[in-house]
Amino acid sequence: MRVVTGKHDSPTPIFSDDMTTVIFSPYWNVPPQIARNETIPAVLRDPSYLDRNDLEVVHGSRVLDPGSIDWSRPGNVSFRQRPGAHNALGGVKFLFPNQFDVYLHDTPADALFARVERDYSHGCVRIEKPFEMAQWVLRDRPEWTPERIKAAMDSGREQHVALKQHIPVYIVYETVWVDDDGTVEFRDDVYGHDAKQEQILPASPVPGVRLAAQPSRPAAEAAVPSRRQVADAR
Repeated sequence: MRVVTGKHDSPTPIFSDDMTTVIFSPYWNVPPQIARNETIPAVLRDPSYLDRNDLEVVHGSRVLDPGSIDWSRPGNVSFRQRPGAHNALGGVKFLFPNQFDVYLHDTPADALFARVERDYSHGCVRIEKPFEMAQWVLRDRPEWTPERIKAAMDSGREQHVALKQHIPVYIVYETVWVDDDGTVEFRDDVYGHDAKQEQILPASPVPGVRLAAQPSRPAAEAAVPSRRQVADAR
């Protein structure tokens, strides 16, 4: 299953935690940074932006009238997007509570899964097959039939389902791995983690470990496919 992950300036963090809850037809609570840098400037340019994007203005638990707000000085307001076809989280999200406020979720922008480079999110992980994921996560809940799951995803009414057994989730980052057929796969280090690890690792070989002869840097770079080469190969 393909995923879309965080952009270079909003990378998906590396961590692990336990999935506890599935939320069907979720509201999307706009993160404060996105609200400050994107939503409020968009409202200042076009007051119809909120209606066109199914966004509500909220303060605590109260939904506010956008017309009552001075958008040049909006104060401590938040935004949330109503459930529905245009919701940024799609029909379902999977929560594993963590300090980064990252989760797995559906998306209406499914065309991105066809791309080779899929670092487009603000940090959360968009999944290609949310319906199948929901079926697997709720496999020990026979009352959650495929038909019921599909109906909940399309209902437009937020519904929380607590998992009987929590599921470990591991967010990992790999730029090199070996396929089942023995093929070595290389990908660009989009977050710069490899460069940081290279600075930490010892410059000389670890005693007792034999290293294969290393090619020159030009030869090594030639051996690693560029993004364009990977795209052409696909």
